[in-house]
Amino acid sequence: MSSTSPPASAPSAALPDLAQHISALKRELGSRVLVLGHHYQAEEVIRHADITGDSFRLASLAAQNSVAESIVFCGVHFR
Repeated sequence: MSSTSPPASAPSAALPDLAQHISALKRELGSRVLVLGHHYQAEEVIRHADITGDSFRLASLAAQNSVAESIVFCGVHFR
C-alpha cells in the first residue's frame, strides 16, 4: 500500500520546528534508536544521522549494533 500523506504521528511543521522535534526525539530515545543517513541525502536529513556513508557501510554498521531497538534508514532512491 502506498500513501503520500505523512503518518498520523508525524508533525506537520515548518522545517526548523521539525528539526527541533527530531532532535528532541533523539535525546529522549538515546541509544535505543540508530539513525543511518546515506551520504547522498540532503543536509537537512543527514544532520540527524548517527552514522553516514554509502548503503553497504550503513548496513554493515547497523548489523554490528546490538543496542538499538529501532533503526531509521534515511536512504536514497536511484532511478
